Amino acid sequence: MPCRDWVADEEDRQVAREEHEILETGMCAVLTVLENSNQFEDMMATIDWDEAGISRWKLEKWWEDHKKKDAKRRAEAEKAARASELRKKALSKLSYEEKKALGL
Repeated sequence: MPCRDWVADEEDRQVAREEHEILETGMCAVLTVLENSNQFEDMMATIDWDEAGISRWKLEKWWEDHKKKDAKRRAEAEKAARASELRKKALSKLSYEEKKALGL
């Protein structure tokens, strides 16, 4: 048994994670374009689901869940950006001595 089996396993997991990320982001981009161009339903109707090896329901469920996660991520990013901007604006009103007194 090689001494470094665990490295190959971890490398395999890393490759799988990277491939998953590529496929997920690619699928998101394609489905978004199809939805925005009102072609999503036509595309879904033309898929041979038996040949694809996945049910239409399962893909639609994944897509709805993915869009919810994206919306949540965007809302959190916007909230963090607003908080950062407010903090920056508030700090700009303080003098050096005030900032120092607050430990900033």
